[in-house]
Amino acid sequence: MEFSALLFLTLISSLWPQIASMVMKAAVGETVTVKCPQAVNQGIYSWCKAVSKRRCVTIVSTKGFVHREYSGRASITKDNGLISVTITRLQERDTGTYWCGHQNADYINILDVILLKVFAELWTPIKSQINGITGKAVTVQCLYTEQFIDYNKLLCKVTSVNECTSIASSDGHVQNLYKGRASITTNDDQRFAVTMSNIRKRDGGEYWCGAAKIVEVEIAQVKVLNISNARRPTLSTEVISTTPTVSINIKSKIAQQTWYIILSAVLGLLILSLMVLLIWRKKRMKTAKDKGNNENPEPPITVSKFDREAEDMITYSTVTIQPSAQTEGNSATYANLKDLKKQHGGIKINSSESVEYSTLSFKS
Repeated sequence: MEFSALLFLTLISSLWPQIASMVMKAAVGETVTVKCPQAVNQGIYSWCKAVSKRRCVTIVSTKGFVHREYSGRASITKDNGLISVTITRLQERDTGTYWCGHQNADYINILDVILLKVFAELWTPIKSQINGITGKAVTVQCLYTEQFIDYNKLLCKVTSVNECTSIASSDGHVQNLYKGRASITTNDDQRFAVTMSNIRKRDGGEYWCGAAKIVEVEIAQVKVLNISNARRPTLSTEVISTTPTVSINIKSKIAQQTWYIILSAVLGLLILSLMVLLIWRKKRMKTAKDKGNNENPEPPITVSKFDREAEDMITYSTVTIQPSAQTEGNSATYANLKDLKKQHGGIKINSSESVEYSTLSFKS
């Protein structure tokens, strides 16, 4: 076999496209080992580097083939039914898309797609934080610059320092482990988002926003998803989850008591307001009545000083006369006993006439 020759294999069109099952990164000079998880320990398996969507160059195979450019750097092994490939002394040109599959004549049946990014310098990405709550949904958004418009975008979850398991890509593919949980949104050529529902604690960690062509791979952004537990249920909620009938009755009784209290308070306020209104109205009517009575008051009786002096000069006398034989019947006699003017001498009284009262009583 001519090991220096390039071996091109035609792919089965029905198996394309496939998204990468794994994204790997490494620095120049490092070693990476990649496993083909879907391969079984039967037949011939090849590890090849894609040069287009339909063709690849075989790097190494279980048949003993090693490409001359990878001689001494690439090897393939079978271990407990698993196929793994190791590449040492990585170079920057090793960046690209790799296929692992079952080789049959002049074609290869692709089982796994691996993206490899080899950094020439120290990789220090900027990480952004995303917060999520267990049981809820969370969206991881990836933004890309114009240079990645024509790239296939993807999101993967970091499983080790250099490995990241793919979740979904912008061509609509979702890995089997995330089917039913992950949905893809592409607003334009520069925005790509993956929403994961019913997230769990193990979903937390680091995610890579990747962009890839056949021979180019970029890790555009790094997202760190922080997962916190949902708020603990209250005591009433816990009762409902264990004994729903009892908890519902308790809740209903509490609601009824609350309504009774509210209605009683409202009724009391209405009664109190009515009483205050009646008292105010009664006072107002009384005030109006008193005001009406005071509109035509009787003029006060004015007593002059001279009238009071004249009243003091009036003399009341009671005279008792014993009846004589000459008196007949019950005849009444009125006599002027005293002249006030004479009695008081020179006191001048402003009165037109003096008044003298005598009362005579006859006893038989």
